[in-house]
Amino acid sequence: MQEAILYWSVPVTFWIFGSAFMVLRRRGFQLHDWGASFLLLGAGYASIILPPPQDWPLAKNLVEDMFFLSGTAVMNHALTRRFPVRRVLWPMVAIILASLGGAAWAVGIRESIRIETLIVQAGCALLILTTLAQLSRRLDRPVVRLQFTAFAIVCVTLLVQCGIYAMTPEPGGEPGDWLASGNGFIVQVTGVCIAVFLAFAIVLSIGMDAMEQLERVSITDPLSGLLNRRGFEKAAAERRSGGATVILLDIDHFKRVNDGHGHAGGDIVIAGVGRLLSESVLDSGLVARLGGEEFVILLPTADRADGYAVAETFRQALEIRVWPHLPGLRITGSFGVATLGPSDSIDEALRVADLRLYAAKASGRNRVVASDEPDERAVGAAWLSGSERSGISGHASGLPIDDRHPGRQTATNAAATAGLERDA
Repeated sequence: MQEAILYWSVPVTFWIFGSAFMVLRRRGFQLHDWGASFLLLGAGYASIILPPPQDWPLAKNLVEDMFFLSGTAVMNHALTRRFPVRRVLWPMVAIILASLGGAAWAVGIRESIRIETLIVQAGCALLILTTLAQLSRRLDRPVVRLQFTAFAIVCVTLLVQCGIYAMTPEPGGEPGDWLASGNGFIVQVTGVCIAVFLAFAIVLSIGMDAMEQLERVSITDPLSGLLNRRGFEKAAAERRSGGATVILLDIDHFKRVNDGHGHAGGDIVIAGVGRLLSESVLDSGLVARLGGEEFVILLPTADRADGYAVAETFRQALEIRVWPHLPGLRITGSFGVATLGPSDSIDEALRVADLRLYAAKASGRNRVVASDEPDERAVGAAWLSGSERSGISGHASGLPIDDRHPGRQTATNAAATAGLERDA
């Protein structure tokens, strides 16, 4: 009776965890692959316990082996499915077929359960090794490293068992007595340990995934899909290693978009600008939405000309962009560019870029300000300090324009400009 309880504890353990994973799937967790693999492995251990027919047919052994190999393959699929790795199926199919062929040879010709067990467990270890090889190039996340380590431990355990089987003699007695042999005991005990260990690793991975998801939500702007201010500050501190360039963008006359097209139209514009920024910068820098209609770009170069070129390219792309769901709409933006050295702070660069952004607004909007010329700084400072503003742009105000820089007000107009409101 005690032996039966020990034997059946292994498949029951796998089935309990497999069923629990299937139930959790209905709660929104992607665990059905894990559940299926545990159920298959449990069926494999249960097949070992069931008494063999009197003539020990080859079919029963192959069914057992198929449960173990397919359960391991599904578990590997569950692991790679969670991460962006390229899944290659043909090595797994080849390993399964080769293992089944070797198991059939061991039982049918050599009449050796020990060799059959060695071949099948070696096949399971090889299946895991193929997955570990794929994951070894993606160990950038803690949850990946956790599951990589867990599967590596299981793989080493299986290989150690193979070494033990290779060095032990063939057990005597009837074929059904194998379960009570030393090798059979090793299979049962390690089966329980592997089931509990993997289940614990999977549950821990779920918790780590949930924490990563909460972290992503906390640093991501839901409307644009970009980083929010908190995410930008954190990413900038982590990625910056030297000089950099900060570009601030503010959508011109955004209030008119909301007034003319409703807040749904404004949301479309925010999301579209976010996509356009992401496509323009790609992986070379950071893009974030600071709030409202204001965005920021951080480039990993302290070259003002490069920053100006990036801002100007985006300004032109935004100006000609067609908004299919908002007919007749034309969106422009004003830009402020600032560079910072290795010892300068992001906050200081943002302050300078914000001052130049206001200068761009005060100079007529739809332009890039990236220099330290006194007239631009004076205009920006005056614009920023104005208390009662009417929302009239530089062009519409009738103020003189500097001929050297079309659309830019001269420094003598800074005081007048201070009375204008920044109409976002």
